[in-house]
Amino acid sequence: MALRVENIRFSKTNLNLQNDDHLTILADIIVTGVNESDEGWNNVNYSVIVNNYDDSGSIIASSPTSFYIPISEFDFGDNQVTTRIEKENDVFEFTYNIIGENRDTFTYLRRFQYDESLSISGDVEWRIGEGIVLDGSGEVQLEIPTEGKAKLKSVMFNAIDDQDNRISIHKDFTIKEEVDNGDIYKFDIDLNKFKHISSLDIIESQEEVGLNLNVLAESKISYLFSKDELEWKGYLNGEWVTDYQMTKDEVESLTSVEFRELFGNKIHTETVFVKALLYSENPYIIMMRSAEFDYNSNQAPCIFNASITPDPIHDEFATLTADIVDYEGDAIEYRVLIKKSGEEDYYVANDWESRSSETSISRSYNYPYFNVGENLIKIEVKDQRGAISEWIGNITFINSSPNIVYTYNDFSVSGTIYDDDGDDVTYRVYINEEMKFDYLPFHPSPRTFFYEWESSDVKIDDWNTIKVEAKDSLDDEVSIEFMIMGRYKGLLFMDENGEYYTTDKGDLLKMLNIDTLIAGQTSDVKRITLKNFSNYAIEDTVITTDRYEMPDNAFIKLDFNNDPFIPKDSLLISEILNNGDTKDFYVVIQTEIGRGKMGSRFKINAQASQVN
Repeated sequence: MALRVENIRFSKTNLNLQNDDHLTILADIIVTGVNESDEGWNNVNYSVIVNNYDDSGSIIASSPTSFYIPISEFDFGDNQVTTRIEKENDVFEFTYNIIGENRDTFTYLRRFQYDESLSISGDVEWRIGEGIVLDGSGEVQLEIPTEGKAKLKSVMFNAIDDQDNRISIHKDFTIKEEVDNGDIYKFDIDLNKFKHISSLDIIESQEEVGLNLNVLAESKISYLFSKDELEWKGYLNGEWVTDYQMTKDEVESLTSVEFRELFGNKIHTETVFVKALLYSENPYIIMMRSAEFDYNSNQAPCIFNASITPDPIHDEFATLTADIVDYEGDAIEYRVLIKKSGEEDYYVANDWESRSSETSISRSYNYPYFNVGENLIKIEVKDQRGAISEWIGNITFINSSPNIVYTYNDFSVSGTIYDDDGDDVTYRVYINEEMKFDYLPFHPSPRTFFYEWESSDVKIDDWNTIKVEAKDSLDDEVSIEFMIMGRYKGLLFMDENGEYYTTDKGDLLKMLNIDTLIAGQTSDVKRITLKNFSNYAIEDTVITTDRYEMPDNAFIKLDFNNDPFIPKDSLLISEILNNGDTKDFYVVIQTEIGRGKMGSRFKINAQASQVN
């Protein structure tokens, strides 16, 4: 009795562990020297050891038989798989490395030796356990899984010449090259025939050149793609063209978008069929050892057709729209950030929002989100594995500052606030950097204003700074500033030197000195000036007296003239007095014989009507 194991192979040589990928081991097991009716035919034991873990005990009932290995025993990276088959004292062991990968690292690797995951067509011959034998030309067709992938990164076919073949050369003294023994030779090789050999090792003998072909010339492999194995295409000048054979560089430069055009939907849900067309000028048989299709690692989602309209804006809304696609089928999140004009950092206008792998977004923003000038809007998109992409656009926010047309005097300021954009406006007032009132409620433009300050608000007989600030409803500000001389306000009496007798509140500053009078005497005539500091034009101004603390035999007399002085108890100013105008009048104290009083005081008053 003898045990013979033939044709061991694997259903695949790399596994996508995140996709619950599984592996099947196939082998032809033959037991010779016994009758089929013998119980020994069935008592063949096997064990499968993965990374030193023994999953044993099954009984093989017939040959050939498939062995199944639980996926849970595989790790990421290289996994050592040993198949052990025993029949009595006859033992067969075979060990092979299987690559475990995840969605981010998955590379389609077809190691032809012991690998059954490849479909083959054309003139390429398949030899179990040795690889593909290529003699001149042929094609290899591969079915490549693309789940969770969107773009090929690289493709590579590996081939070696297992035979120790030599090419005879001859000496040619036409071109002289010196060698160790002093002789001069030329090695004449048909470079056109061997130009695609990747390495040429020269043996010590000057009579022979040893060939060691390590990699099949890339220029001698072309590629076709198909989604159904019926129609084969290559990408040329922006479109997929039937039967156009692509070079390696053209394949590796394909984008996710271009792959999508071939499939008409998401490549990450498809299977790609690749046909590799092989050609070699090497005169000897080449053994194809492996084919590798390496995908890009996780790709960030793509943002298309992003736009902001309209631009620029004033008080209307601007709408941000964009299409977002994750070609690997990942769920995505997006958010919108805005950097206001003149500021350093972005702020979050809309925080992360979850969407499917293919979606469109639309968001609207108006002036509260921006500053006047150029503002930046950024879309950030990330997939469920954390890859982030972004798009940045700009939008110009325009706004005209309000204008103030104004006039002022020492007692008030008035004017009109205009806004060219038609925005509502407001204003506030400062005196000597002290805010007298804050912004009033907004009103439509144009807006008139008038502000009158009190004498208590300013420094009397000194310069004071008045500032009016205005702004529109979009917070664009403008201000005016001017200087005024602080004045008492109202109808004021002054002496001949321009000094006030009282304040506008009636507080005494100085007294009209009549000097001492003897009963029966009349005082000297005193000139007093009435000044209109009311900030208005006045009329019907009446000047009256109040005897206050005067004795009964003393009388206050008034007149507009000094000479002749015609005594009167009151005066009526018939003309209009504008703000700042003055009117002189005269005062005399008359007494009669009688009892006097020391320190007598009296008052003079003025009253007028404002001109309408």
